[in-house]
Amino acid sequence: MSTRRKLDELKERKRLLEAKIALHRLECQLNGVQLAQPMAFVDRMHDKWTNISPWVKALGVPLGMLVMRQLKSKSRAGGKSALGGAAGTMGTIISLMPMAIQAWKGYQEVREQQREAAEAHAAGR
Repeated sequence: MSTRRKLDELKERKRLLEAKIALHRLECQLNGVQLAQPMAFVDRMHDKWTNISPWVKALGVPLGMLVMRQLKSKSRAGGKSALGGAAGTMGTIISLMPMAIQAWKGYQEVREQQREAAEAHAAGR
């Protein structure tokens, strides 16, 4: 009779462990969904940027040059910077653009490699 009782106790422990494991799996899934939300936002922003970046590139440089010309002409006319030092800030921003563009290209390459790895993994299944 004691072996039967031990088997019943083991069955009950097994059920409890299975329930704990199922609960832990659900918690992991919820945490995964919460972690994926910021990445989904980054992906949406990347897709939007991909759609508008040709326009930004085409219009950004001439527009930036026009703004800088206007700031310099106002600076010469009044003896002071038109935006109180913003021309220096704009110059800094413009000088940092090549580095930002390279960082963005690096991000795109990593993203593409991750996408290819995911596709290869999915194809392997």
